[in-house]
Amino acid sequence: RSEMMDRIRTKGPLRGRVVVAAGQAILNKYLPRLKTFMGRYPQVEILILRRRGFEIGPLIEQGEADFGYLPSESCPPTLHWHRAVELKMLLAIPKRHALARKRNIALRDLSQVPLILPDRQASSGRRIHRAFQEHELEYRTLVETGDSRLLLSFGRAGLGVSILQEQEISHDTRKLVKIVDVTRLFGKQVEGIAWRKRGYLPEAARRLMAVLVPDAPASLQAEAEKEPLAAKA
Repeated sequence: RSEMMDRIRTKGPLRGRVVVAAGQAILNKYLPRLKTFMGRYPQVEILILRRRGFEIGPLIEQGEADFGYLPSESCPPTLHWHRAVELKMLLAIPKRHALARKRNIALRDLSQVPLILPDRQASSGRRIHRAFQEHELEYRTLVETGDSRLLLSFGRAGLGVSILQEQEISHDTRKLVKIVDVTRLFGKQVEGIAWRKRGYLPEAARRLMAVLVPDAPASLQAEAEKEPLAAKA
């Protein structure tokens, strides 16, 4: 149906519906580009599914999402995957916490305080867990959540030390918490954009992908720039 609608569209504004699956940190990072697309194509409806990395591949495979962002290790072989972004890992430490006064924080330091962590089933949560395991360190989880905004909110409230993916942090939040880059301890979160190798990708989805990922594969960019065949008939 999407292909047929693309082919019969001759003139007028781009229309359609695009379904995108991604995690909260990615959605926050790409909000300015999403806003650019919405201003350029106001008649395209966008549905955003906030999901964890391992949940996104099956959604795209089954046609429930047009494309999504996920780590390469979560991408099934039926999908294309193009590296899109690297996210640092951060600590959000309440200003009055003892660790806020420490300069070089080590994994052992973190193992000795209650932590507010990403869902262990999420890729960032698994990576944090693996880092402690590799150094044979036990750690205590105070709260575990799949919502990256809550990770920061708990830190703001002074409930404990949060470990989270890079995201936009307001000036008001920085007054309450100390932000520390701990990518050296947990590694970067590498996310890519994924879409089906087979099946039709609607024009609206191709154009949105081209805006979100300007260095997308040349073939995808070319498809996004084409007019439907019927337009030239």
